[in-house]
Amino acid sequence: MVEPASSQPSRWYCDDPTCNGDPHEGWHWCHHPIDSEEHTWECRHCRANQRPPLEFTEGEALYWMLMAGRGFGKTRSCAEWLAQEARTHRNSHWAVVAPTGDDIKDTCFEGESGLLNALELERSDPRYNATRALIRLGNGSTIRSYSAEAPKKARGPNLWGAWLEEIAQWKSREMWDNLFPAIRRGKAKVAISTTPARVELVKDFAKREDGSCVITYGTTYDNRANLSPEAVAELEIRWKGTRRERQELYGELLEDVPGALWRPEDIESSRVELID
Repeated sequence: MVEPASSQPSRWYCDDPTCNGDPHEGWHWCHHPIDSEEHTWECRHCRANQRPPLEFTEGEALYWMLMAGRGFGKTRSCAEWLAQEARTHRNSHWAVVAPTGDDIKDTCFEGESGLLNALELERSDPRYNATRALIRLGNGSTIRSYSAEAPKKARGPNLWGAWLEEIAQWKSREMWDNLFPAIRRGKAKVAISTTPARVELVKDFAKREDGSCVITYGTTYDNRANLSPEAVAELEIRWKGTRRERQELYGELLEDVPGALWRPEDIESSRVELID
């Protein structure tokens, strides 16, 4: 049994805010020799661009959107943020929303970058209800889950915050429209992890200019040290020079429509003022 969640320090966030996950004195939280097989990517502190921005943690921004390429480490970043929030705030209630029920369990909770690892819980731990994908910590905090496929189920809870996983893959924005009025306790913060796509909900957060949403952009290559070199090389070969490379690897939100005769910026730049 691990110590009570409220007293656990975060393994993910280095005490040095300038740490970028590279070696320095005390750079890894584990006790494995650095050159041993036991010392893996899971033992390292986060990179600087995986930390929640100050505008989100200490400022007025309610939403932190990690919009980055595949393999950047978006899921791990949001799982660690939510784990730390649930540990820190006693008797708080949180939600995880993913595109499907399988995504909730296989990625957000039980995946190698998911909440169980972030909280140092085994699947057999009595604090984890695998059937409901629900975690009840010893400090009274709970982390419940919702599938974006069942949007009406998010209308009831009183939440302190949420993690929204891969909103670009949600079938519609109805889940968010039902969920966000329920996030009304504490500081009401929401972390969002997504690969960019030209869908309404992604554009809603990406285009906000009122300071409510802060965005971290990133690429697959930011996490290259922890990815298979062969897999990265294959992606580069197959997607080089394509829209998919820009979106899936470089994390670029593409606004133009493939095959369209005119781009929005072309139309705007060609407008003329009518003179009476």
